[in-house]
Amino acid sequence: MARVKRAVNAHKKRRVILERAKGYRGQRSRLVRKAKEQLLHSFVYSYGDRRKRKGDFRRLWIQRINAASRANGLTYNRLIQGLKAAEIQVDRRMLAELAVNDAAAFATLVQIAKNALPSDTSAPAVAAAPAAKAAPAASKPAAAVADAQGGFKASEGDAPEGFVIKGNLGSGKYHVPGSTWYEQTVAEYWFNSVEAAKAAGLEPAGGESRQKFQG
Repeated sequence: MARVKRAVNAHKKRRVILERAKGYRGQRSRLVRKAKEQLLHSFVYSYGDRRKRKGDFRRLWIQRINAASRANGLTYNRLIQGLKAAEIQVDRRMLAELAVNDAAAFATLVQIAKNALPSDTSAPAVAAAPAAKAAPAASKPAAAVADAQGGFKASEGDAPEGFVIKGNLGSGKYHVPGSTWYEQTVAEYWFNSVEAAKAAGLEPAGGESRQKFQG
């Protein structure tokens, strides 16, 4: 039987290894054994980092969207909630591109999300950049009407004396003074005690520990 020489195949395999290792430092780019060892490590790193890269880019997109959204008066999570409510299907990659390269289009999406959100929220809104202040209007007395549960329906003006707890039927929550989202909540009803708010069917926003009435 004729002898089979593997010189051509052997040289080809080594050439491929050295070509892949081109650019490595020292012996890792010149010696076949060192280059082969380094390539095995490199393949492991590249396999893991290809999957890690997806999460890295997602976090980068979220940071860019959040920064641009807060500049327009809305947090990131409220923006996503509003876009889903408005049935606008756009991924975070495109939102990040708009935030960086087309601020006007991004501001339009933020406004659409704001309009699609419910009137009352259990999360604080982020105030946009302050505009020029208009002349303050004269304060009007509250035209409040008592209901069966001992609360007063809010209208223009200040709350009735002694009624400081805000209630909102849309969210089914009440907020006491000093709580986290008290200032951002729009009051539909005013109550003078936690018991009156609970009797109206409202629950404490964020739990009892966050809505302890001091007074």
